[in-house]
Amino acid sequence: MGQETQAGGDIAKAVPKDREVLMASRDLLARLKKSPDGFNGPAGFLLVGNLDDATRNMSLCMGQAGMQSGLQGMAGDVSEGQRYLHLAQACMDASVLLYTVSETAFNMYSEFLLAQNEMTKRAMSGLERCADVLKKNQKQ
Repeated sequence: MGQETQAGGDIAKAVPKDREVLMASRDLLARLKKSPDGFNGPAGFLLVGNLDDATRNMSLCMGQAGMQSGLQGMAGDVSEGQRYLHLAQACMDASVLLYTVSETAFNMYSEFLLAQNEMTKRAMSGLERCADVLKKNQKQ
């Protein structure tokens, strides 16, 4: 099996996994549209992970298509080389967009977790003060 066949085969093998990630993300987005507060739970965590996977998959697609474009060009098939070059560009564009969305979602989720942690600390501090007051009142 030549390098050309291997690179094209790698791209074709990645498609089902990419579709799986896309379908899972669409499902999560549909659920989040119905209940946006779900972003601050497991659905948000899964969405951030899926966006990260999709970004990585598109980067891999770009690299494989770019390699295939070069191989086709060196083999003299300029038309096929250009086709793979356009695919590499489309994958790069998608990767940049997904990365931007992924970073935004990650930052939002991180801010939520940090705020939730701070609120939990404050609530625990308040409970401890209440418990101390109750203990003092029981001794009197």
